[in-house]
Amino acid sequence: MITSTGNQKVKEIIQLQKKSRARNQAGIFLVEGLRMIQEVPKDRLEKLYVSEGFYQKYRAELEAEGFTERTGIELVSDHVFAAMSDTKTPQGVLGIVRRAEYTAETLMGQAAPFLMVLDNLQDPGNLGTIFRTAEAAGVTGIVMSRDCVDIYNPKTIRSTMGAIYRMPFLIAENLPGMIRQLKKKRSACMPHIWTERTLTIRKIMQAAARF
Repeated sequence: MITSTGNQKVKEIIQLQKKSRARNQAGIFLVEGLRMIQEVPKDRLEKLYVSEGFYQKYRAELEAEGFTERTGIELVSDHVFAAMSDTKTPQGVLGIVRRAEYTAETLMGQAAPFLMVLDNLQDPGNLGTIFRTAEAAGVTGIVMSRDCVDIYNPKTIRSTMGAIYRMPFLIAENLPGMIRQLKKKRSACMPHIWTERTLTIRKIMQAAARF
């Protein structure tokens, strides 16, 4: 069991929570909470950190899923887990998840592509909410401009409530060029580019209903 916040693994997790550059270099993101862990594709879960209190409470459930200290669980004391967590009231379980890689061909190669384009969204919670709302509305993929907030920001990840695992997305270096490419492929897109000022959940649902 890890009992010190000076442990190198703990320091690395804290850096991954705080620094997008560290996450990008590693090609991973972090998820917290029981629901997010239950929904993560198992082949993308690289490591699981569990607090002592959580392990004592849910040990049988974890072992039923094949998670033990011998098969990938890293057990940490409660106070160390609190230092690792990005939340004020941590649930006691944190996973390192390998990112999925999507391309324009991935988004446009679906049977009936229905894509949303986002430009310069800056609020992490809003972006996460958009992902889960878009999924509910039947959107099959999201294209974001490079200046949107980091999709792998811990707050954004929490706000997706699992949609991050299922919604294909692409960060476009050249958004106008990407839109032209989408139009050539005759992909169905939302009526216009959504920005922080124009986007609301009601508008997403209304736009989706027209397709």
